[in-house]
Amino acid sequence: MKKILFSLSLLLLTILLISSCATSVTTEYMVPSTYDMSSYRNLAIISPIAYRFKAFDLPNPVVRDMSGTCPVRLYSGFSVNSERVLNEYLSSAVLDQANMSTYFSIIPPSTASTYRENLSTMAKGGIDAVLYIWTEDIDVDEFIFAKEEKVVIEPQNEEVTRLIYFLEQSVRVKFVWEVKSTKTGAILARDSFRDQQSATTRITTEGKSSIYAPRLQGSLHQIASSFSSTIFSQLEPSLRTRNINLLKNKPKSSRVEEAYKSVKEGSLREAQVMFEKEWKRNDHIPSAYNAALLLEALDERDDAINLLDKAYKKSGNTKIRNLLDAMKERSSLTKQAESQL
Repeated sequence: MKKILFSLSLLLLTILLISSCATSVTTEYMVPSTYDMSSYRNLAIISPIAYRFKAFDLPNPVVRDMSGTCPVRLYSGFSVNSERVLNEYLSSAVLDQANMSTYFSIIPPSTASTYRENLSTMAKGGIDAVLYIWTEDIDVDEFIFAKEEKVVIEPQNEEVTRLIYFLEQSVRVKFVWEVKSTKTGAILARDSFRDQQSATTRITTEGKSSIYAPRLQGSLHQIASSFSSTIFSQLEPSLRTRNINLLKNKPKSSRVEEAYKSVKEGSLREAQVMFEKEWKRNDHIPSAYNAALLLEALDERDDAINLLDKAYKKSGNTKIRNLLDAMKERSSLTKQAESQL
């Protein structure tokens, strides 16, 4: 046991030492939105439309027993007003996400409803676009199944087999949203979202004739929360950050050891100058890589790409090429995103 603990401690120490030796910098870049909404920044949100079950499509109030032997009646975790409660929660969740936006000026449902969804009136009121949301489908599946379990009866110490009952609950929801221009009525953006939540619960049957299944409202709300966070990720450009490790000093150059220390101390410009000088002096590949990476971290990506391009043409080094390709992609994404601002 002591040997195992010692080995684990040694492994953890090794990981910590390796981690502490890694020097990294953070680069920022932008990602464009899926849909260009740069001309539609005043966005009204209409209250979501709830799903309505058809009479023959309502979830069964009594959970079906697939085993045929369950001694208790189990009532569904889906109540008759669950879809209405879901819609109210969805409306609140979407509005919360919208209010966090710095890209759009949001007109909430309470204000948007005063226009009675008349697009031309909205356009005259300075509203550029309208967001519509509706629940297209809700599917609830609940059933009881049984498993055999061997138990020992005391004091006879006799092993017997008995049935243990479980409840399987699954809920699937599909949401749809679209954005329309108030001036033309054209659909500017449209997408759908599907998700499922499932759970298995052991049923306690002793001394009871009927019980209620766990409520499904929590699963429905979780799906609505996931959905609401996806809408604005597709409608507005976003800022991303990425930590990238500097290349190690191999082959070793004593002249840039101070540059690595400067990076750890936050003196990026000082380190960048030292790395670039070493690249120009001795074609030191790690120095070219690190100098370019620091230029990007200093928001001088075009200069970084130029440095890497020259270094790759001169060296043909794969690591230089990989960083160059990644940096060009980040540059392209940023320019696309900036055009949407």
